[in-house]
Amino acid sequence: LGTRQTGSAGDPGYAFAFLLNNTVGKSNLQLDFLLQSLDGSGITVGRTTKWKVDYGVGENPIVFTPVTTSPATLSTIFGTPANFTSTPVTINFGSALNNLNQKVWIRIVTLEATTGGGNRPSTAIDDVKFSWN
Repeated sequence: LGTRQTGSAGDPGYAFAFLLNNTVGKSNLQLDFLLQSLDGSGITVGRTTKWKVDYGVGENPIVFTPVTTSPATLSTIFGTPANFTSTPVTINFGSALNNLNQKVWIRIVTLEATTGGGNRPSTAIDDVKFSWN
């Protein structure tokens, strides 16, 4: 899945979202994915997008809880380095989402405006994997 933010769409506010119907009978949920920066043109550096991962519970959650990611800082940058980047990301939700009998929403989201000038980055996620006990 991928996106290219614009000044009027997704900067800030773009999200890759996943909906789990419930986590009944599941514990120690973990999410792994690759965060990819697709603008490896090597041209002048443009904007940087900072990404976060959070979750909400219920039919239409209003509150989303941020989670710790590894690596701790997630970002994509337009134009540098000269090659595409693909960063492995791991999130361990611990016991926070264990055995819930309601919907669970997980977002990879940009909540802050991009920084810098010029073009916004093209960002993708790949190899998304949920695992649990």
